[in-house]
Amino acid sequence: MSIAHGQLDPPLSPSTSFWVEIPVTTPVEKDFASSLGGSLYQPLEDEIDENDDLHVPGETTPGSGDEDDDVVPVRKLVDFFIYERQLSTLVPLEDLLGLEDEDDQYERDFCASGIVIAHKDEDQEDAEELSSEDIDLTGLEGTEKMVKLTRILEFNVHWVTGTRHGNMRADPLMYIRTKYAWYILDTPAAAYLPFYKRYWLKHRLLHLVVSTCLDDTEITYSAFVDSLRTDKSARTVLGRNLREADLDMDDVRKYVRDTLEELCEDPKLRRVLTHVPLVRSICGHAGRRPKHPGKPGKSVRQGPHKRLKDVEKDVLQHRNKTVVMPIVGRIAQQFFAQSQAMHVAGHHYSRVGSETGTRPSEAPEYVHDTDPTVVEWDEDSAMSSSTSLPKYYESVFIDGVRYSIGDIVLVEQGEDSNTIREKNAASQHSRSRNSLANTKWFCKICYMYEKEEVVKSGTKRTRILKKFFHAQWLQHGSQTLLQETAHSKALFWLNECDDLAMECIFGRCNVHILGSADDEPLDDGEEENDFFTNGLTWDPGYTAFVQVSNQEMSSAMRMCNPEKQCFPCGLKVLRKEQAMWKFSEEDQSLSQWGTDYHVSDFVYLRIPSGDLYLYQIAEIVDIDPGEEVPRVRACLYGRHDLILRDLEGDEAWSRITDNRRLFATPTTIEVEACAIEGKAYIKACRTSQELDEWLQDDDHYYVDLWAQSLQVTSLKGFMELDRSSTRSCARCLQAHIFKQDELSQFTKQRGPLRALDLFSGAGGLSTGLNMSKSVDTKWAVEFSPSAALSYEANHPNTIVYNQCTNLLLQHTIDTLEGKKPGALRSLSKKEERLSPMPKPGEVDFIFGGPPCQSFSLMNHSKKADDIRSTLVCNMLSWVELYRPPYFLIENVIGMLFHPLGGKQSGRSLVGGIKMGIVKFIVRASTALGYQIHFRVLQAGQYGAPQGRRRLIFEGARRDLALPQFPAPTHCFPKRTQRYNLPTGDILQPVTRCPIDEDDVTTLEPWVPLPTVTVMDAIGDLPRFDWTNPHQELRPTQADLQEARDRKTRGIPSFNAVTSSCKSLPGFVDPSPYSTTPLSRYQAWVRDGGGEEVEYQYSRTFQAGVVERVVNIPFEADADHVHLPRALQVPRLFDSQGHPKSQYRGQYGRINGNGHFWTAMTTIMPNAKGGRVLHPTQKRIITVRECARAQGFPDRYRFLSVNSRPSDIMADQLRQIGNAVPVPLALALGKEIGKAYFDMSYSIASARDISPEL
Repeated sequence: MSIAHGQLDPPLSPSTSFWVEIPVTTPVEKDFASSLGGSLYQPLEDEIDENDDLHVPGETTPGSGDEDDDVVPVRKLVDFFIYERQLSTLVPLEDLLGLEDEDDQYERDFCASGIVIAHKDEDQEDAEELSSEDIDLTGLEGTEKMVKLTRILEFNVHWVTGTRHGNMRADPLMYIRTKYAWYILDTPAAAYLPFYKRYWLKHRLLHLVVSTCLDDTEITYSAFVDSLRTDKSARTVLGRNLREADLDMDDVRKYVRDTLEELCEDPKLRRVLTHVPLVRSICGHAGRRPKHPGKPGKSVRQGPHKRLKDVEKDVLQHRNKTVVMPIVGRIAQQFFAQSQAMHVAGHHYSRVGSETGTRPSEAPEYVHDTDPTVVEWDEDSAMSSSTSLPKYYESVFIDGVRYSIGDIVLVEQGEDSNTIREKNAASQHSRSRNSLANTKWFCKICYMYEKEEVVKSGTKRTRILKKFFHAQWLQHGSQTLLQETAHSKALFWLNECDDLAMECIFGRCNVHILGSADDEPLDDGEEENDFFTNGLTWDPGYTAFVQVSNQEMSSAMRMCNPEKQCFPCGLKVLRKEQAMWKFSEEDQSLSQWGTDYHVSDFVYLRIPSGDLYLYQIAEIVDIDPGEEVPRVRACLYGRHDLILRDLEGDEAWSRITDNRRLFATPTTIEVEACAIEGKAYIKACRTSQELDEWLQDDDHYYVDLWAQSLQVTSLKGFMELDRSSTRSCARCLQAHIFKQDELSQFTKQRGPLRALDLFSGAGGLSTGLNMSKSVDTKWAVEFSPSAALSYEANHPNTIVYNQCTNLLLQHTIDTLEGKKPGALRSLSKKEERLSPMPKPGEVDFIFGGPPCQSFSLMNHSKKADDIRSTLVCNMLSWVELYRPPYFLIENVIGMLFHPLGGKQSGRSLVGGIKMGIVKFIVRASTALGYQIHFRVLQAGQYGAPQGRRRLIFEGARRDLALPQFPAPTHCFPKRTQRYNLPTGDILQPVTRCPIDEDDVTTLEPWVPLPTVTVMDAIGDLPRFDWTNPHQELRPTQADLQEARDRKTRGIPSFNAVTSSCKSLPGFVDPSPYSTTPLSRYQAWVRDGGGEEVEYQYSRTFQAGVVERVVNIPFEADADHVHLPRALQVPRLFDSQGHPKSQYRGQYGRINGNGHFWTAMTTIMPNAKGGRVLHPTQKRIITVRECARAQGFPDRYRFLSVNSRPSDIMADQLRQIGNAVPVPLALALGKEIGKAYFDMSYSIASARDISPEL
C-alpha cells in the first residue's frame, strides 16, 4: 500500500482495467478494496483545518448586514487530494458523483485537502504590479499550507448559465462544497492525478460537446472530432491532446450521452441541444430519458452561483469566444495558444485591400553574387560639370544594371557598430522565414559620389578614384522589437546612415511604400521573395514605430547640401541645432528647442536640493551670452507648502497648503543656461476666481509672499505681497496665453474627440480623459453590471452598454453587413434593449484596458489557455472596425513580461515568445496602418497620491501626429524603472527633456511639483476610529481616557467586529467634511460636489483583527511588529522571534507624508502588504479614501446591483481598485489634445476620410 501526500512520490498509476464505474461499496468491502491497491492520504505535519477562522488573503468575506447565512465564499483548491475521511483512502474523483445518489444506502464521508487560494472575480484586477522590494508576492494569493477541508457536501459540474440562446454558456469548472465554502477544483496533486484524470476526461469531453453546441448549432460529429485536435487542455492532465478514441470509450460515451439527456430536461437547453447534429449523433433520438440514469444525477442541476446570491458574480461567470476582425485575427491565430477560442468575423466588411497579398517578384535581380566585374558612372547623371572631387552622380551601372538615387538595395552584411543590434540580429528570436532578411542588409541610396583615396602597398602609395554611395538604413521587422512576430516582408526605416563602397551592393530590392491608408498585405511566407513593404520608422530609443511627417522631412532636408540629401544626416544637424543654446542680440534672449527665454521670464532650474529632482523656480534677471557657454543670473522663489511641512511636521496636515503658491526672495544665483529646463508662468490675478481658473493648467503659479531667504525658520518670516503686482515677461506671457486660447478655440470649433471606452470599468480613464476637454466619451462598454451602473450614473451623456465586448462586436458587424440581428439586451436590465453602436466615421478615439488578470504579476496560477489573454485581440478588432484617428490601451506592467504560446508547467508558463503580448499589439497596430509607441508611467508622477505603474500604448493613424507621453509633473519616491527589451534595447522612463543616452541627466525625473501626499488627499474627510473590542487585552484607564479625548476632538468610534456590528463602521450616510479643503488636491476632488461626502465607511473584520488594528501606534510605517506581545501573530515571526521579512507591512500604518501603497481591490490589514491603516485614525482606510487615492471626484458614485452590504462594498472597492488613476488619465488626455491640435498634420480632414457605409 502506497502512502500519498505532497512530499512523497506518487503511487503507480492503476492499470486500465482498474478504471471502471466504481460501485458504492459497503464499509466491509472498503478494506478489501484498499488491500487490492488503494492509496492512503497522509497529512503533512503543518496541515491546518478548515473552520470559521480560516484566513484566505485576498478574499472578500460576507460581512455585517448579510441576511442569508447560506452565503459562502468561492475559493480555489490547488494541489488537492480527495479521500474517504475515516480510512484516508484516496478515491477516484468520479466517486463524488454518488454524494446525492438517493439509492446509496451507505453514506460515504468524503474529504479533501489542498492549498486554498482566494478566487478572484473574473473582472477583478490587481491594481498594481508590486516589485519584490515592495512586498512579498507569494503570500498574497493563498495560505501556502495544506488545508484539510470539512466534509464534502456537494459536487457540482456542468453548470449552464444564461437564459436564452446566444448568451448560454457552459461552466468548465468542477466545484465541491463544504460547510464553509465552495471550492473550485483547480489542479490536483501529482500523487492524486491517477485518480483524477479518468473523470476529468469524461467531464472535459462533455463540456466541449455542450459548449460547442451552444456556440454552433450546426456542428456535426466529424467537425467536432476535428476540433478536438486543437484543444490543448488535455496536455497538462493526459500528456497529449484529445482524440476521437477518447469519445469512443464505452464509459465515456455513456457519461456524455446520459448527461446530455439529463441536461435536456431543462426546456431552454432542450430547445437548443436536441436539434444539433452532434447531439443527435451521440444520443440518437435526443431528449429520450435513459432508463437507468447515470451518476451525474442532481450534480448537473444546481451550481454554486445560486448559493452566492451575488448578481455581479453570477453574471461574471459568463464567457464567450473572443470575436476578432480579419486582419487582427489573421495575426492572432499565428501566435495565440487560445486561437481555437477566437471567432473571426467581418470578412464581408473588411476594408478593401486589407487582404491583398504581396506581389511576388517576377525575377530576383541578384546579379552580384560576388564582387561586381564592372562599376561605372552614368556620366549623363553627373550633378555638376566641375572636375573637382568629390564628384556627385545620380546613377551608376554595376555589371550593366542601373542603380539610381532613391533605390532601395540589398547589401552584403558587414560588422554592425551597434553591438546590441548585432547580437539581437544573430539571435534565434530574430530569424525570419525570409532568407534575405537573415543574410542581407537593406538600405536606400541617398546620394552617390566619387572621391580620391590613397592605397598603400608596402612603401608605395597610389592615389585611386573610388565610388561610394551614402545610404539610409532600413531594418527587417524581425530584427526590431517585433522579432518572431514580424511580417516576413516588412522593412522599417532607421534614422541612421553610412557611406558604403559601391561594390557591396548585392541587388535591387523591390519595396512597396505603404500609403497612410494602406494595411499590411498578406504574408505569403516565401523564403526567397524579394518584394518587401515599408512605411514606418523604428526608433529604438523611444520604443516607437512612427511616420516621419512631410514637415519633419522637409525641415531635415533643408539642413543638407543640395547634392547630399540624406534625412538622417539632416535630422542630426537639425536636432543638434535645436539643442544648442543661442543668444539673440536683437532682443537679448536665449533660445533652445524652439523656446525663447527673456529677462523676467520664470524658469525651471535643474539644481540639486533636499527634494530630489524637484525643480527650483526662478526669475531671470540677467543674461550673459558668454564666450563659450551662456549664463543667466536668476532670482530664486521658494515653495510655501514645503516650508510649512518642514516647520509644522504632522501639524501641517491641519493647515491649508498649496503647491502652486510661491514666495519671492532677494536670493540670486548664477548658472549655466543648460540648467534651464522649461518655463513657469506667473500671472497677476486680481480675483480668487481668476486665480482658480489660472491654476487649472500646468506650469501656472502665483506669488503672494516675500521672505528674506529660502531658509525660512518661522512662519512669521513671511511678508504678504499683492499677487497682482508680480512682474513677468509680458511678451512671453501673452504668447503663452494666446496659444492656450487658440487650443481652446480649436476644441470648441471642432469639438473634442468622440470616444469609445472599452472595458470601461466604473470610468476612471474616461473621467480623466474627459477632464482634459480634448475627449468626449460618447460610448462605453462594460461587462460588470455594477461597474456599468456606476459609469452610467456618473456619465449621463454617455451611452453605456452593459454587455460583453465580443457579443457586441459580433452584433455590430452583423448590423453593418445587413444581417439584421436581433437586439442585444443589457446583462443587468434584461428588459433593456441596447442602443445601436456608432457607425464607422463617428468614432475618433478608442481607449480602454482589457482585463489584466492573466497578465498580472500577482497571478501565481497563470494558464496557457486563459481566454482573457485574447481580449486584447478583441479591442484591436474594434480599432480595425472603426479605424479611429487615435487609440490607447492601458494595462498592468505584467503585460510586458507575458509570453505568447507558452506551455503550462505547474502553475507557471514556460517558453513561448518573450514579451509576446506587447509584440502582438505592436504588430497588429502597424498592420492596421497605425504608428505606435508604449511606455510605463507611474501615476504618482502625475499627481496621484499613490504608487501605481501602468503600461500605456498610444496609436495614431500614419497621417496624424502621434501623441507624446505626458512629462512627469510631480516628485515621487518610487522612480519609474527602466525595462530590458528582448532586443537588448531599454524601455526608458518618460522624462521632461529629449533623451540623450550620452547625457545621463536627460534620464533623471526632474519635475516642477512636490509629491501629493496621503494627507494632501484625505485630510479633510470625516474622522472616526474603530472601537477596541478588548478581546485579548482588558481596557486600562489610559485606554478609556484616550477614547474620551478623541471623542471630544470630534473623532467618534464605531464597532467594526463582523459578528456584532449592525452596519458598516463609519458614516454610512452622507456626512459633512471635517474641514474646508486643506490642499489643492482636496479642492480639486471636491469641485462640483456638495457640503457632504459619501462612502466614508470601512469593512468589518473578526475581533482579533480589529483589536490589532486599533493597537498599532501612530507612527509612520508602524506595523505588526509594533503590537503588544499579547496581540502579535506567532506565524509572522521566525523561531528566534525575528519578524519574517515577507510579512513586512502587515497591519501597517500609512505614512501621512508619504503615498498610498497601491489601492488593491480588497482592503485587508491582515494580508501580506496590508499597509492600509489610516495615518491618524484607529482603522483602515475607507471606500471614499480609496477613491481619493485614485483621484475620483467626491461627487462620483459607486453603485452595485447587489443588495447585501458586504457585496455592495466589495463591488465599490473592486470598481475603485480596478480604475486608472484619474490624474494619470487627465495627463494623457492633455497630450492627446496637443496632438489633435497639431496643425502640421491634416487633422481637419480626419473625419472626412473615415470610411463610411
